[in-house]
Amino acid sequence: MPGWLTDVARQLLDARLAVPLDELVRVAGVHEELGTADGRQLVSMLRDQGYLERALELAVVLARRTGDEERDPAAARVRGQLRFLRGEVSQGVIPPDSTFEPEAGRVLHVAGASLPFVDSSYTQRTHALALRGAELGLQARVVSQMGVGGASGYRVDVLDGVEYHRIPGPARGSSAADDWFALYVKRLAAVVRKVRPVALVPSSDFVNGLAALAVARAYGLTLVYDVRGAWEDSWLRRQREVYGWTEDLVPGTWGMPDLWSLRRSREAEVLCAADTVIANSDETAQHAIELGARVDAVFVVADGVDAGYRYVDALEWAGALERGTAQLARLGERRPAADELRRLLCAAPPRPLDRTSTTGVAGSAQAIRDRGWVLGALPPVLLDLPFDWRTACQENRSQAFHLHAWDFAVPFLRAWAEKRDEGALRWCLDRALSWCETFVDGDAQGTMAWYDMAIGLRSPRLAYLVREALEIGVDDGQLELLGAAVVRHQQEIFAARAYNPRTNHGFYTAVGEVSFARRLVTLPGMDVVLAQGQARLTEIATRQFAEDGGHREHSPDYHRMVLESFLDAVDDGLIDDPQLLERLDRAEQVMGWFIRPDRTIVQIGDSPATAVSAGSRTMRSPRTLFLATGGAHGEPNPRELMVLPDSGYAIVRSPQPRGVNDHLSAGYVTLMGAFHSRAHKHCDDLSLTWFDAGTEVLIDSGRFGYLDQLPADSPARDEGFFYGRPERQYVETTRAHNTVEVDGGNHRRRGRAPYGSAIRECEERDGFFRLVGAVDHESWQHVRAVTYRPGKWLLVEDGVTFPDSDEHLVRAWWNLPDSLLDPREEADGVSFALPEGGGRLSLRSMDGASVIAPVKGQEEPLRGWRSAADYSFTPAWSVALEARVTRAHRLTTLLTLDGTRPDAAPVSPFDLFATTPEGD
Repeated sequence: MPGWLTDVARQLLDARLAVPLDELVRVAGVHEELGTADGRQLVSMLRDQGYLERALELAVVLARRTGDEERDPAAARVRGQLRFLRGEVSQGVIPPDSTFEPEAGRVLHVAGASLPFVDSSYTQRTHALALRGAELGLQARVVSQMGVGGASGYRVDVLDGVEYHRIPGPARGSSAADDWFALYVKRLAAVVRKVRPVALVPSSDFVNGLAALAVARAYGLTLVYDVRGAWEDSWLRRQREVYGWTEDLVPGTWGMPDLWSLRRSREAEVLCAADTVIANSDETAQHAIELGARVDAVFVVADGVDAGYRYVDALEWAGALERGTAQLARLGERRPAADELRRLLCAAPPRPLDRTSTTGVAGSAQAIRDRGWVLGALPPVLLDLPFDWRTACQENRSQAFHLHAWDFAVPFLRAWAEKRDEGALRWCLDRALSWCETFVDGDAQGTMAWYDMAIGLRSPRLAYLVREALEIGVDDGQLELLGAAVVRHQQEIFAARAYNPRTNHGFYTAVGEVSFARRLVTLPGMDVVLAQGQARLTEIATRQFAEDGGHREHSPDYHRMVLESFLDAVDDGLIDDPQLLERLDRAEQVMGWFIRPDRTIVQIGDSPATAVSAGSRTMRSPRTLFLATGGAHGEPNPRELMVLPDSGYAIVRSPQPRGVNDHLSAGYVTLMGAFHSRAHKHCDDLSLTWFDAGTEVLIDSGRFGYLDQLPADSPARDEGFFYGRPERQYVETTRAHNTVEVDGGNHRRRGRAPYGSAIRECEERDGFFRLVGAVDHESWQHVRAVTYRPGKWLLVEDGVTFPDSDEHLVRAWWNLPDSLLDPREEADGVSFALPEGGGRLSLRSMDGASVIAPVKGQEEPLRGWRSAADYSFTPAWSVALEARVTRAHRLTTLLTLDGTRPDAAPVSPFDLFATTPEGD
C-alpha cells in the first residue's frame, strides 16, 4: 500500500473515522494490502460503530491470510452478532411435558440487569411493578439474564418478598451473540418450567423480548412486552455523542448503521407479536405503535401511584388475568362510608344463615365462652380479648387454619339466627372486629389468615355477620372496618391464588365466594365476584367428581366430606345445574361402596377410620343408607362388584347384606388405582385393602394428620412429601401400603404425569372375582391381577417388567392389623391367628420369593404402623415377600382364611393365566 495511503489510514484510524477509511481502501482496491494490525483495528471500530456488514467483509479478508475464515475470532464474533440480529438463531426451546400447567395469576418478569446488583431507573421499575402487582393479587417473580449476580448455579434470591431467579452462564457480550442467545433461551425455558407463570413480561430491549417470545410460543403463555424507550434511537444518540456524528454524516453520507436497522427490526418483531405492550410514557407508546404494535394493545404504565392498576389493566386485557381483576383492584381506593354501606346493605334481600356458612362445625356458644374453642382432641383456645391473632395456634397448621376460618364464630351465629341471642352476636362481632383490625390492611405473613380455604370458609360468615350487625346498632367506625374487610375479601377470594381447581380447596373457595357475593350483591364489584364464583363452582364439580361419581383425590373420606359440602350448597340454592346435580347423585350412590362391613369409611389415601353417621346427608341414597344403618333403613344393593373406571377403584362386597344381622359376614376388597394429581396422593398405586370374616385383614396406613410443613427447598419435597413429621411421611410411603416396591424406592409422585385411572378389566364369575390394574412407573411397569373368593382366599399376581437387564429388588408389602396374634414364620410365608378364635390367616409366596419377617411398631426405620385417627400412631403388622429379578417377574401371593396349604391352593373356575394382563 502506498506510503501516503498508509499515513491517511493511520490518521483516519486515530480520528475513529471507520467508514471513510473502509470506503478509501475499497475504492483504492487495497483491502488485501492493509496491514493486519490496522485491519484488525478497523474491524473492531466498524463493529463498535454498528457497521456490521462492512466489519464482516474486512474480517473475512484478514482471516484468509491465516487460512481459517470460519474459526477466525473477529469474523466469528461479527458473524454471530449478525446471525442473532437477523433472527437466524435456532432457539431449540425444550417443549413442556404433560405435567406443565401454568399457575393462574403468576407472572414472570424477564429483565436484563436487576437489583441489588444494579440500582437504576430500569431495575427500580421492574421491582416496583413486581411489588405493586403482588399488592394487587398477582404472584410476581423476576428472572434476570445469565451472568447477573455472578450465579455459579441456579438460585433464587428474595428481595422485599419478590423472588429473583438467577441463572448461570456467561454475561451478555462476553461470548458470541448467537451462541449466548441460544443458551439464554434454553435456560429461560427451564425457569418457566419451574415457576409455571401464566404470562411472561420481558423488559426491553428486544433481547429479553425475543427470548421470552420463543418460550411463550412453545409453552402457550401470554406475552406482555414492557417497553421503556426507543432503544435503537438511544443507541444511535450515544454513538453521535461518542463519535461526533452529525445528521449529514449519519445517515446522510455513510448511511444508517446495520446495528440500528437490525435492532429496530427485532424490536418491531417483538412489538407485533406481543399480546399486550406496556410503555413507560406516551412517547414510548407512540414509538411502539409506529413500529407495528396494535393501538388497542398498548397501555401506558408510567411510574407513579396508578402504575399498578394500569399494569393489571394490561394483563387483564391480554387474557392473563380474569375479567374484573382491575375493577376489584381499584375498590381499595375508595372504601364506602358508613351511611353508604348501610344504604347498600339494606338494599340486598335478607337471607337466612345458610349451611355453607356453618359447614363442618359443631359445639355450643356457652362452651366456647366458658372453656374456649376446641378443635378435635387439641387443647382449648381461650378467645378472651385482647387476643393475639398473629401467634395463636402456630404450632398446629390445621388448628390455625380453622381459627382463621372463624370456626369459633359458627355457634354464635347459630344462636343469633335461631334464638336472636344478641349477646352471642355481639361476642362474635367483637372477635371479628379484633381480627379485622389485625389483618384487613397489610399482609399476614406467618399466619393462615389468607390461606385459600380459610378465605373460602370465612367469607360467607363475614357476609352474614356484616348484614346482621345492622340489626344490633353497630357504630359507624365498626361498620366501616367491616366494609373494609369485605373489600379485602373480595380482592383476596377473587385472586387466582385463592382458587386451586385441582383440589377440594377449590370447592370451598368457589362455594364460599358464591354465598359471600350473593348475600352482599348490592355492594360494588360483587356482581363480578358472584359470576366468577358460579363459574368456579361448575368447574370444580366436574374436576372433583369423575363421570363415574368417584372423587378424584384418592381418599374415600374426602369423597364423603366434599360430597356433604356440595349437598349443602345444593340445599342453599347455590347449585341448580341439572348435569351437575346428576353427577352429585352418582357420587351419593358411590358413597356406599366406601363403607366397610364394620360401618367405617375404608382407609385409603388421606382417610382416617371414620365411623359413618347414618344421619349424614351423604348417606341418604337408599343403598348407601342401608349400609350406614346396618340394614335398618334403605334398600340392599343387588350388585357385588363396583368398578369406577374414571376415578380409579374396583370394589367387591360379597355376599351383599340383605338384612340387619348379616353385614359383618360380607367379604370386602378394594383395589385402588388412581393418580389424578398430587392432592392426598400416597405411594399406593394398586394397593389393596381386605375385610373378611368379621375382621380387618389387609389395612391401609391412614393419614396421621398435617403437621410441620416442609420448607419449599427441602429435598423431601422432590420425593412428593409436603410435611416433615416422620409419622406423616411414613404413612405416605410405599411400604405402608399393600403394593409393590422396587429397589427400595417409593412410587414417584412429583415429576411424573398423573395417569388418571389404572383399573383395567374386572369381572365376577360363579362367586369368584377378578380385578386387574396396570401402572407405568416409567422406569418399571406393574400389572396386578387379584382373584378373590369371599370368605376363603385372595390370590394376588404382581407382574413387573423393566426396560433394562439390571438386577432389581422387588418387594410386595403386606400390612395387617394389630389384632392378629401368634405370628408364625414358615419357609414360604407367615401365618397369624385371627381374633376371637376365627382360625388362622396364611400369607404365602407361590413363586419362591423370600419372606421379610413380620414386625410390629418398628422404630428404625419406621415400619409396621397405622394411623386410624389423626395424630394417633399405633403398631400394626408389616411383612413382605421379595425377589431379585431381571427383565420380568411374577410375584404370586396367596392369602387364605382357612389355612389351605399352597400345594392344595384353590383355583378359580376360570383360568387365571388364560389371558396375560396388558404390560405383563
